Amino acid sequence: MPLRTGGIISLRGDLTIENVDPIEISKNVTLELNRHTLSKSTENALLRILGSDVAITNSTVKSTCVSKSADAVVVGKLDRTGAKLTLDKVTPESSVGGGFDARGYGLTISAENEAVVEGGTYTSGVYTEGTLTMSGGDADRLRLGMPDDIKVAALSGGSFCSIQRGKDIDYQSLLEEGYAYQKDGALLKPTEMDENAVVTVVQCTHPEGISGTKACPHCGMTCEHQIGFTGSVCNSYQWHCTHTDVEETGVCNICKM
Repeated sequence: MPLRTGGIISLRGDLTIENVDPIEISKNVTLELNRHTLSKSTENALLRILGSDVAITNSTVKSTCVSKSADAVVVGKLDRTGAKLTLDKVTPESSVGGGFDARGYGLTISAENEAVVEGGTYTSGVYTEGTLTMSGGDADRLRLGMPDDIKVAALSGGSFCSIQRGKDIDYQSLLEEGYAYQKDGALLKPTEMDENAVVTVVQCTHPEGISGTKACPHCGMTCEHQIGFTGSVCNSYQWHCTHTDVEETGVCNICKM
């Protein structure tokens, strides 16, 4: 029976495939791995996503190629755009091969294609020239390609050992509004970031205050507090003043809230 759009492909056990070319998924389906491993030892990526609404969940997609570095999962290709992949509880693993100490990427996103990462472990990292939305998961590295129009739509979660780009990077522009980088339990300002910083993306607590004229130095957010406060909590962004230097009128001397 041919697979229908919206269908589910389930693995009942570990599976090794030896296709020379990547397996292309062009229909909008869910690949449910059921905690099993899908692997491939030949060159080139294991999976190439071409459908506009494809999902992979639960387990490992792994390249075991020893002749060259090979990616595990690629979204889109040069002559095919509009692909979108959602990943959760997945570990895409690339290979190291060819005698070089270089590794492919667990997930590669081609230009004008999209991936949504909700969770998983990306020990081989993520490379994007397309659009990436990430709300969870752990990545050894996130590398942005060279084109100026790359849109990392939003980082609102996830942990990273390195966020890299081949030229200067605006780290604040990578964050969802109201989110910040955290290192060793403390919030970092984007100006304190570099590609060697080991960070987690968390919801910002605006410890230095926030107003329409004073942006939070950690996430860049401003707020006019036009809806007012309930106690010390802003009704717009749920931020609250934690300072203790407060006038009898209730106005904070530090953030003026």
